[in-house]
Amino acid sequence: MSQVLHLNSVTWIRGNDTILNNISWVIESGQHWALLGPNGAGKTSLLNIINGYQWPTQGSVSVLGQRFGTVDLRDLRRNIGWVSPSVMDWLGTHHGGRPVQEVVWAGYESRMSAISQVPSHIRKKAATVMTQLGLESMQSKPLLQLSQGERQKVLLARAWMADLQLLILDEPAQGLDLRAREEFLQYLSAMVKIAGAPAIIYVTHQVEEILPWITHAFLLQRGKTVAQGRVVDVLTEDKLSRCYDVPVNVTWRNQRPWLYVSGPLSIPDVF
Repeated sequence: MSQVLHLNSVTWIRGNDTILNNISWVIESGQHWALLGPNGAGKTSLLNIINGYQWPTQGSVSVLGQRFGTVDLRDLRRNIGWVSPSVMDWLGTHHGGRPVQEVVWAGYESRMSAISQVPSHIRKKAATVMTQLGLESMQSKPLLQLSQGERQKVLLARAWMADLQLLILDEPAQGLDLRAREEFLQYLSAMVKIAGAPAIIYVTHQVEEILPWITHAFLLQRGKTVAQGRVVDVLTEDKLSRCYDVPVNVTWRNQRPWLYVSGPLSIPDVF
């Protein structure tokens, strides 16, 4: 089994603050990971390091068998997809009036843009991906005329156009209502079953978004590892309570974990 990601004792210090502290993480091909932690845990910093946008202060990073410092990261990023609210914000600001299909086409070359002229094989692949995601009737619509849920599917289609080996989903269901969230998760569940689907890192605050195809979980708090391993071993009441610093109960239904606060929080008595 080949390694998709290997972080070895990664530390990142910004000024006087240690944002990430001695993080080691190995993802093997065939695995899909959930990354969880409270705000300020260091999740975004960790993703920036994995994508090569931030260099660790200490430690080594290898992605898709390529050790950082020995490879052109621009070439490597063509095999890494990133779906996040910040990507949609950028596309909406700069290309919100462009047709959906042009935004999706640009994903073939991992470009942060929209393009209007592409060869037939790219058009054919885009049409297939958009049909798989239920976007076939929206190809000519301007991006910003779509609903939030539809825009998230556009981001997924755009990422899927590249020769993906690693897909990072950074809170992809953020801002979606209940039906839109479940629809997005259902489409994603179908996509990961396609032959040659990439390894996935799924970042979320909502434990119930962790579906049965997610095999492993990583809990991060204050830049340190709380726990990592198979989902059933990591998403326990004790470990999640320590990660979020709040007492919780975990109930499993339909192979999905559901999180409940099990007691009052300790807050200053100021009233």
